[in-house]
Amino acid sequence: MKTISRILSFSFLLFIVLTGCKKTDEPLKTKDPRGEIFSTTLLYHFSPAQCDSIFEERGLNIVLSAKTGLDIYKVIYKTIDWKDGATIASGLIIIPTDVTEPLDMASYQHGTLSKKSNAPSQNIDGEAIVGIAFSADSRYLCVVPDYLGLGESPGIHPYVHSKTEASEVIDIIRAARHLCTEKSITLSEKLFLLGYSQGGHATVAAQKEIETNYSSEFKLAATAPLSGPYNVSGVQADVIIKPEPYPSPGYLPYILQTYNEVYQIYPSVTDYMIEPYASFIPGMFDGNTEIGTIDNAMPAIPNEILAPEVLQDFRTNLAHPFRKALIDNDLIDWKPVTPMQMCACTGDMHVSYQNALVAYYSFVNKGSSSVVYPTIIEGSDHQSCAFPALLASKAFFENYR
Repeated sequence: MKTISRILSFSFLLFIVLTGCKKTDEPLKTKDPRGEIFSTTLLYHFSPAQCDSIFEERGLNIVLSAKTGLDIYKVIYKTIDWKDGATIASGLIIIPTDVTEPLDMASYQHGTLSKKSNAPSQNIDGEAIVGIAFSADSRYLCVVPDYLGLGESPGIHPYVHSKTEASEVIDIIRAARHLCTEKSITLSEKLFLLGYSQGGHATVAAQKEIETNYSSEFKLAATAPLSGPYNVSGVQADVIIKPEPYPSPGYLPYILQTYNEVYQIYPSVTDYMIEPYASFIPGMFDGNTEIGTIDNAMPAIPNEILAPEVLQDFRTNLAHPFRKALIDNDLIDWKPVTPMQMCACTGDMHVSYQNALVAYYSFVNKGSSSVVYPTIIEGSDHQSCAFPALLASKAFFENYR
C-alpha cells in the first residue's frame, strides 16, 4: 500500500508540475474538492505502552499517560494556494484506537520550519509529539498540517501568510472527516484549534476564517494560540526597524521573500536586499535548508541585509508596500466569538508577549467577551515557553469537552 501511495503521490505531483497547477484567478467554489484525500499512508500503529515510552523518552511521563493506542496516518490532501489555484498539502491524522464514544477533533499548528523534511508528516520526532500527546492522553483525533510548501507540498512555503494558513488548516480537517467516514469512525461536532509560534498565527487565522465564512460547517469549541505573532505590522515589525540583534535573524528574509512573492512588491530581490546577502540568502529557502543554518548565515542585526533606502522608507512611510503586506496579515482587527486563551512568556525574544496583549485588548475593544485574558508566563524564553503553554491549553480545552 505504501508503494502504491508513493506512485500516486508522484503522479499527482508530476501532473501539478507539468500543468502549472492549472491555476486560475477564480477562487474554488464549494463544489470543488478542497479537503479531498489524494492519498493516505499508515505510518505507525502505537499501543498505549509504546505511547507511554514515547512520553518517557521526552520526560513527559510526569504529566502525560496514554489512555489509548494510536493509528498515525500521513495524508496528502487537496487545497489551494495564495492565488486560489489548486494544489496539494500534507500532514498527519492521528486517530485514537479502541475508543467507543465520538471523538472530538483538535488541530495543532506547528512553529517555524524551512526544511520540507522536518514537517510533521516527515519527522515524527518533531512537533508531531504534540498531536500524539493530545490524542493518546486525552483521546482527541488530532490533525497536524505540514503547511503549504513543506512536507510533500510543492513550491515555496508562504511564511506567516494568514490566508493560506487558514485554508490548509480547514482542508486537513475536511480530509480527516473523509478518512473517518471511510473507516466508520464517529466524530463529535467539537473542534479545537491550537498552535505555537507561527502556529499561533495560523491558529488565529483559521479561527477567523471559520467564524467569518464556515461557521455552519465547523463548530469551534475553543482555541489556544500560543506565543504567536498576531501583530506582525506592529510588535513584530520592530525586528525590522530596530538596529538590534535578534535570536533568529532568518525570520526576516523568510517573511520578506514570502510577501514579495505573494504581493509582487519588487521585480527582484536585489531591489530590497543588499549584497552579498542577495546572492545567497534567497537560495537557502529551497526547502532543503534548516532555519538554524539560515540564521547562522545572517548578520545578528537582521535589517543589515536591507537596502538603506528601503529600510528608511519602511521606517517612515506607513504606505510602504512591505508594511501594507504585514498589515494584511495582522490578526487583531476582528471580534472572536469562540472561547480563546492565548499564552505567552515574558522572556520570549523571538515573539514578544506583547503580541498577545495587543491582540487581547483589540479583541475586547471590538466587543469580544469570549477571549480570556492571556496567560503570561514569567521568564521563559521561546523554547521553554512551549511546554507550560501547551499544558495550559490542554487544561483550558477540558472546560469545553
